[in-house]
Amino acid sequence: MRLSRHLRWDLLFALAGAVVVTWPLVLHPHAVLGHPRGETDNHVWMLWRAVQPLLGRSGPWANVPVGSPVPLMDPVNLPLFLPGFLVDPFVAWNLMVALQVLLGMLAAGFLARRFVGPQAAWVAMAVAGSSPFLAGVMEFGISEAFPLWLLSLHLAFLVRHAEEGRVRDAVLAGICLAGFAYSGWYHAFFGAVVDILLVPVLAWRHRRWRGLLLQGLAAALAVLPSFLYFLSIRHVWQYRWFVPPGLPTLHQGHWRWLTAYGTDLLNLLLPALSPAPISHSVYLGVVALVLGIVGCIAAPRKALPLAIPLGALLLLALGYWVRVANQPIPVGDHPLPGPALLLVRACPPLGGLSHWYRAVGPATVLLAVTAALGAERLAGRRPWTARLLAVAIVVEGIALGGTHWPRIQYDASAPAVYAVLEAPGGVVDLPFDNGRIPFTEEEARQYNRWQVSHGRPVAEHYDGRDALLMRNRLVAMLDTLCGLPPTLPPYELPPSEMRDLSRIEDEALLTANTRALIDSGFAYVVLHRSRARTPEKAAVVLDRLYGPPEVDLDGAAAWRIRMPGR
Repeated sequence: MRLSRHLRWDLLFALAGAVVVTWPLVLHPHAVLGHPRGETDNHVWMLWRAVQPLLGRSGPWANVPVGSPVPLMDPVNLPLFLPGFLVDPFVAWNLMVALQVLLGMLAAGFLARRFVGPQAAWVAMAVAGSSPFLAGVMEFGISEAFPLWLLSLHLAFLVRHAEEGRVRDAVLAGICLAGFAYSGWYHAFFGAVVDILLVPVLAWRHRRWRGLLLQGLAAALAVLPSFLYFLSIRHVWQYRWFVPPGLPTLHQGHWRWLTAYGTDLLNLLLPALSPAPISHSVYLGVVALVLGIVGCIAAPRKALPLAIPLGALLLLALGYWVRVANQPIPVGDHPLPGPALLLVRACPPLGGLSHWYRAVGPATVLLAVTAALGAERLAGRRPWTARLLAVAIVVEGIALGGTHWPRIQYDASAPAVYAVLEAPGGVVDLPFDNGRIPFTEEEARQYNRWQVSHGRPVAEHYDGRDALLMRNRLVAMLDTLCGLPPTLPPYELPPSEMRDLSRIEDEALLTANTRALIDSGFAYVVLHRSRARTPEKAAVVLDRLYGPPEVDLDGAAAWRIRMPGR
């Protein structure tokens, strides 16, 4: 099959865009793309864990011996993660990220071609691939927010079905909408918002109600089993189902780069002259916005069906209260509520969607098309100038989007101690990784990060109560001896009696707890001295129980778990 000249240029532009937007990823494929203090580790780990059953390794992998009920939140990303896994998990993540940019640009171009010519479609490709929002979630590591290309494909097939009536397009639209929902519950909700506002307009214009409605119903049914399972484990995220009674005061001095249940209105409009410490960018881009406005004015019939859900998503991104320069808009004695707050009051389960700023992601897909309409009108008889506008959008997104460029990468490999452990089995890392205070310089969930490299089951829970601290008093006392004050919320802390050191000399208890560790598949206790305040106190007990450490390397010591006296 021979590609058309325009398609070849589109592919070349998308490839170049993927390289530039993720630069210098192509030079350092083994260093993880993302900020080390963001959530990249969490999402690399979740994808890594999802691959293990495919390799015949069933787990559990975290919170041993109980395991973790937390599912892979974005299973649609797994097929893009698997090819790179043949090399290593970090290459898999990087390749997946780069493919998201590539597919995002190609899919946006495919959608835009329903509205504009091939030159102007480059503008849509540029808006989708180089959007500051996408760069921000790439830096922060929120992989659920990556697959915007599925929304572009969904809209392209949806519009084509409305215009031409082919059943195949309705089927493909439903498949893409379900795939978009399987990238996470935020996208499931935002995709529903888009369809609820767009489908009636298309159906009224083109009289194809049946196909347009059935594709959405089919997508909802495809997602239903996952949604029912999610409801059954909703308690894991109980702390997120909370709407503050008033405007939050947290991060008042950092409103330009931190979100509090939504973003500030000015963050959508103001460029950033320097990058945020860790990006949560929602900047839409001056060039894209101006072109989008021109497109709505110049081609209202084409733009209106997209402009309505675009506006709705941007309003939702403002969160629970409308703020301008971090100041609420007063309505009497109360701040002006945003549509998100009104929705949550009407439907309380939506309170779990606390990161409303993520609505900007789907909004950029719609903005991309309206900007392409504006570019086509401005280009007039010189359509090649639309491609210059596309380049300008890429440059602006990188220079003024508020995200580091060249992109941040980091080494996520595990300490050397794990590589020299000889016996198979899981590891109990001490101290437990629950002493990290949010928004400090320390990186979170280190043990899950390192697990991706060493591949052994770990005691640390990804999100929730650590089962071993709840049921094994030996481990709870060792953790206490490390001297790291717990900072977990009260409902995640082990009972105080488990951490009581009064039975640290009780040989029968220690022997029974050692047997429980062995029965649960643990082979080693690894003490990370630099992470503990009083590691020597834990080391004395471990020496007494298991003898000298099998390995003592670079500030980490590993004791082989064996029955005392053997």
